[in-house]
Amino acid sequence: MLLATIWRSLRWRLLAALMLVALPAFLVAWSYGPERKDAIHFASYSRYVEATWFQLPGPSALFLLIAVIVSASGRLMRPGTELAYTLALPISRRRWLLAHAGSFVAAVAAVQLFVLIVFAIGARHWSQPLELSPLLVRSVGVIAAASVWVAVTIGALGLARYSVLAIALVLGALELEPHGRFQLQLPVTHSMGMLSAWDPWAFADPRAWQGGAVPVASIGVALALGLVGLGVGAWRMQRLEA
Repeated sequence: MLLATIWRSLRWRLLAALMLVALPAFLVAWSYGPERKDAIHFASYSRYVEATWFQLPGPSALFLLIAVIVSASGRLMRPGTELAYTLALPISRRRWLLAHAGSFVAAVAAVQLFVLIVFAIGARHWSQPLELSPLLVRSVGVIAAASVWVAVTIGALGLARYSVLAIALVLGALELEPHGRFQLQLPVTHSMGMLSAWDPWAFADPRAWQGGAVPVASIGVALALGLVGLGVGAWRMQRLEA
């Protein structure tokens, strides 16, 4: 029942997220063939996809916006008849919150799986081998980075209660940041720039792990943001009068 209740609200936001990511994913997958001569310095189709999609600034940063979209549930914190009824059942407020958080992360993972399927279709179309293991590792990094913003959005919902206000709060705060994450450049060239080591999204860039390095600063900031966001959401949930 709990998951069914969450799904009724989540499905339309998930559809919006899929529509948002579909066009850039197909553009990347289908850009390999026409630009083959310009992309000859890439060792393979998988390397081409990695440089085009996962390196920053790149389209993978769309998942920050996707995390905000799928997490902006008006039913999570806003008092109303449905929430009052749900909390009257033997369902704790913590379980209600964590079930939503887990569902939001699962939605982000579903969108990332859709992107991988698009890349697999592109590899088949161009008769190129697809190095699945590296792409799976890159995808897990993107999901982890997006999960931070799931928690931040939950915290914003705890403060604003209304999804539109929470989205405005999170995206408004992002506008104050100096980091530029998103860029779709076709034909692709190797990105020479690197985001700040303290950017909570930087650890999703595969270059941050080159040479066995661990992007400690980026991971630390991401963990801090995620814990604060989830903590604020949990605190507000416990004090919510349904």
